[in-house]
Order: sequence, then structure tokens, then C-alpha cells
Amino acid sequence: MGILHCILKPDAWVRCCIFGAYLILVYHPGTYLQILTGPHTLAYSLPFFLAALLVFEAWYHRWSGAEKLNRAGNLYKKGALDPARSLLDKVIQANRHPGVASGACSLLATMEVEAGRFAEAMIHSRKARDLLEDRASKANHLALEGLINHYLGQPRESISRLKSARSMHPRAPLHGLVHLVRASLVLFHEQDARNGLLYLDKAAAASSHPFIRRQLPALRALALAEAGRLEEARTLLGRTQDTVALKPFVEGRILHLEEDFGPTIQAFQRALERLDDSFILYKTVARYHLGKAFYHLGRIQEGSTQLHQALQSTLPKPYRKQVPLQFLIHEDHEDQEEIHT
Repeated sequence: MGILHCILKPDAWVRCCIFGAYLILVYHPGTYLQILTGPHTLAYSLPFFLAALLVFEAWYHRWSGAEKLNRAGNLYKKGALDPARSLLDKVIQANRHPGVASGACSLLATMEVEAGRFAEAMIHSRKARDLLEDRASKANHLALEGLINHYLGQPRESISRLKSARSMHPRAPLHGLVHLVRASLVLFHEQDARNGLLYLDKAAAASSHPFIRRQLPALRALALAEAGRLEEARTLLGRTQDTVALKPFVEGRILHLEEDFGPTIQAFQRALERLDDSFILYKTVARYHLGKAFYHLGRIQEGSTQLHQALQSTLPKPYRKQVPLQFLIHEDHEDQEEIHT
């Protein structure tokens, strides 16, 4: 439906002209159509007109690039990122229809955000906004900015962008994206699993957005784990695509809550390797959990290193309040030694 809306809205005048020409041929006296078919012109000609219109729509759907955009969206949902990117590049380069090209730019911007290439994402998002210049593209740009702010550990800026996006009354898929980001903000900055699950339910109701389809299972698994529903979390994590960068992080958190600290360390180390440096918030919280796991195994020095790096970055307040007492004592002891030296 989104692609159909994208095609029909800018070119409604084309369909009106075609339909108007058909009505003239049917009802204007003396036309060849009336001479050939007699008084039953409409009954005889309507099936042929509808068939011709369907053929035209199918050709136009292919010519405009909407078919490639559809295929790219499906490939992205399935985790085939490179083929999806190739199709989107072709649509953007052809630029045969402003609505379709704008949709391709928006989807490519979303993919760049997921890959941690935020500057490139903003370039594509601005291009999408400039191509169409409607509320939907502007709201999408603001929502992506809010998502980037969240990844950078800037909750106030993120909430501000999301509010601005919602004020433009976007369509349901974009509402879903806003709810997904709000859920992530609640989980990481408030540690409120209950409200996080509520926001995720709202996002799931509008899950036609491809980014939601990919990220929702991992975030829901994280929320369920934080709520103590570890079996459900592990089952849902198994359905998460391997190309979702957050998956090792969620796996590490489940293992941490199960107090299986050896595999926890391995999972969070994989998460740190997997996450791009642009995902400052996720990497910071991963280091925090990794440091705590090291402490539980008595590996104080390694734990101190990870916790120190987390505290030097944008670690949210709820995590700062839960820093292990042993780390604070160890840090204080090192400070005293440095003073004496």
C-alpha cells in the first residue's frame, strides 16, 4: 500500500486524464467508439479499458522503480543487505519518479543507520526529504535523527526529535519506528522493562517498517530478559536474524541474568567486536556488563578496565548507580597510591 500511495499521489493527474479521455470516447456523440459499438458502448468497452489500465499500471510500476524498491525492502527484512543496497542504488540513480526515489533514499538511510554510518544516513535522508518535500519525508528524517541520537547516548535530543516527528502526524509505519526508539530509550535509560514492552507492542502493531521487522525481536528479547522472563527471551532471540548487530549483546545479557559468567564474557566480547564504534550507548553498556561479569569471576583488573571505560563514556545514570562496590574501593585505593607516589 505504501508503494501504491507513493505512485498514485504525485501523478493523480495522469490517471484523471486517461479516465477523462475514456469518458469522452464513451459519451461524446459521433466518436468512432460509439459508431462501432452502438448504444452499449460502456458495457462493451469497460472490460477492455480496465484491462488496458491494469497493463499500464504494471508497466509504470516496473518503469518507475517501485518494483525494485519493493524487492529491496523484502531483501532487507530477510537480512540480505548487499543485494538490497544494490537495488536501491539503481532506483536512486534512475530517479524516474520522485516518490519512489524518495522511498529508496529513506530505506537506504535506514540501512546506513543500522550499519553505524550516521553521516551517510543523514545525506540520504536529506535527499529523500528534498525529493518529495512532504510531511512524511520530513517526519522520517526527524525520526532517524532521533534514532541516531539514541545510539550516541543522547536521550534528551532523541526525545525532542521523536516528538517533532510525531507532531507531523505521519503514517502508521513511522509511528511504529517512533515507538521502537522510545522503547529502546526506556530500556537503556530508565531500565523499565514493563514500559519498554508496552512501547514494543505499539511498534509491533505498525511493523510494516522494515527496520522494525529486523530490530523488534532483539529488543523484545532484551525487555523480556530484564523483566525476568528468560525462557521467553531466549526463544525470541533464536528468531532474531544473525545480521542484527544487537543480537550478541542480548545474548550476553540473558547469560548474565542466568549468572553464567564465563559465556557472558564471551558474548559481550563478541558484541563489542560486532558493534560499530558509532553505537556509543550499546558499546558502553556492554563494557559495563562485561566488567561486572569479570568481577563475579574474581578477575578484578580486567573488570576495572571495562568499568572504567564505561564510566568515562555515556553510561546512563541507572547503571552508574549499580557500579560494584569492589570497583569503587579498588579505584579509591589506586588513587591513594598515585597521590603517595
